[in-house]
Amino acid sequence: MTISGIVLSLFANGKAQARPPATTPADTDAVRRCALYRNCFPSMDVAYPALVVRDHTVAKWVRAHDVAVHVRTSEELGAVISAGVHPARLTVHADGVLTNELVFCAASLAVGHIVVNSVDQIEILTRAIGRQRRQAVLVRIVDTAANGESYAAIRAVLAGARLSLIGLHADIGSAAADFVSYPAAVGDLICTMHRFRQSHGRVLTRLSLGGVPAPADDWVAELSRQAAVIDQSLDDACLTVDFPRPTVTVSAFTVASGKRAA
Repeated sequence: MTISGIVLSLFANGKAQARPPATTPADTDAVRRCALYRNCFPSMDVAYPALVVRDHTVAKWVRAHDVAVHVRTSEELGAVISAGVHPARLTVHADGVLTNELVFCAASLAVGHIVVNSVDQIEILTRAIGRQRRQAVLVRIVDTAANGESYAAIRAVLAGARLSLIGLHADIGSAAADFVSYPAAVGDLICTMHRFRQSHGRVLTRLSLGGVPAPADDWVAELSRQAAVIDQSLDDACLTVDFPRPTVTVSAFTVASGKRAA
């Protein structure tokens, strides 16, 4: 069955129709970890990696609490569709899905947000979206000396009549384009938002951070520490350039399996 066929069958009632498996203690622990993440980041939104919804109990919790889910691969796209997660709660990373899947996400599925990082992706979206709607997008900012493509993407979004630029995204990690820390990412993104306001007279209102590391032992202590670092970095950066604090979304690692999200 095609992805569009799956959607038609699963989203008619807002949830998957398959008989759920029996709940196990591990399922209950996974749900508790999901809830714990939200409690440890009280001033921010928490987005969960899409593959956690392969766990039926976690999928049910995600649907019931209307939380955000990040989709980074074709496999993850299939998982959230099969789990009946509402499309408005999805943030799809354009560089992780196929071109036809990206078109489907924007034109048919009408996902909440799409993260883009190239002019090619933006041109695909602009051609795909119908005249009756606008697609909210975030531009991914990378930690490189030559960040020209990110700024070219921002300009391309602004030129696209059917795209609405709402904020910026950055990943923290060890990949070449990742930022090395939360303070580095937050500082760069707020400065970029400040320059955007100066040049275009508009305030971007959302900042998205991927790559939250998995706690080694004490979940509450470590996650609370991460939240405090992000909060302080935001306060410092916004104060420095006199910028209003944006809404912040942090991406959780794979809480159901204990593995970090890609």
